[in-house]
Amino acid sequence: MGSVRSGVDVPGPFGGNIQWCQCHRKWSFRWLHPNGYGTLGYALPAAIGAKLGTPERPVVALVGDAGLLFTVQELATAVDEGLCLPILLWNNDGLGQIRDDMIAQGIAEIGVSPRNPDYIALARAFGCRTAAPGGPEELGPALEDALAHSGPTLIEMRDPGARP
Repeated sequence: MGSVRSGVDVPGPFGGNIQWCQCHRKWSFRWLHPNGYGTLGYALPAAIGAKLGTPERPVVALVGDAGLLFTVQELATAVDEGLCLPILLWNNDGLGQIRDDMIAQGIAEIGVSPRNPDYIALARAFGCRTAAPGGPEELGPALEDALAHSGPTLIEMRDPGARP
């Protein structure tokens, strides 16, 4: 990810996707996150607001797969507004951080592995461009490409350790 420019605003929730991004990032950015609880569904509408409020600044929405389901319809808003908005989707096939905590504590995994849609097909149905990098080394070029595009781009990163 080293090629991605500095000074990017990144709205995102608290959770495993943030931890993964922090471990693999090689560029500087400003986190825009909800204060208090780890609000699911926050990132996409917050990113749209950040981009509309400061169109000259690059913005990247960092979303988890379960969180995106809360506000996925806002992809239509990003398309309608013609926003240059990369949406980085961290897909671990569920509520990964909660699921991992349940496993670690010996609690039965109930309600933490919902059925996911095909996010690439769903984003395309809303009119978004899409990308699916094969790993962290391909993410930087995908983000640069999305930041150069005049509309929204959903970039789906699959967690290689996620269970089907």
